[in-house]
Amino acid sequence: MTTFDTAFMWMITHEVGWDIVCGGYTNDPDDPGGETRFGISKRFHPDVDIANLTIDEAKAIYKKEYWDRMGLDPLADVSPRMATKVFDTGVNVGQFKASRYLQTALNLCEPDTHSWLLEDGLIGPKTIAKLVKIGEDVALEKYAKVQYGYYVSLDKPKYIKGWTKRAFDIPGEA
Repeated sequence: MTTFDTAFMWMITHEVGWDIVCGGYTNDPDDPGGETRFGISKRFHPDVDIANLTIDEAKAIYKKEYWDRMGLDPLADVSPRMATKVFDTGVNVGQFKASRYLQTALNLCEPDTHSWLLEDGLIGPKTIAKLVKIGEDVALEKYAKVQYGYYVSLDKPKYIKGWTKRAFDIPGEA
């Protein structure tokens, strides 16, 4: 099983919960994504037949439009857990924000401004090197706090309980 496969299974439990059997279909009027299945929304995929979307089709969309677009393979090579966390967050809040949150978290772990990363949302060699230097566990903890801070800033009480769980759920922890 590839890191993407593991990350996908971890992420999809956040998107549709454990009840994948029903396909996680929703059409919540409060959700700006509108009609959604397996976390794939009609708003961002107007040409996809959401009601009949299969899990394999959704997985292919996530691989191409999130994992590959975010360039997560090099990150997964050094930290599969962080790659999974960034992928899951990218699905929930957008790829750019999720990648930038990693850079923000790493900068907060090492507050010396002379060694700060440019928070450009591109996970490259400098971001990966800083993650290795700081350590996966410390970076994951800080990342969760940055992610949580974003959710709180949205002021959407209806979703905050689930978002809080998602922010502090760390891949690979029991």
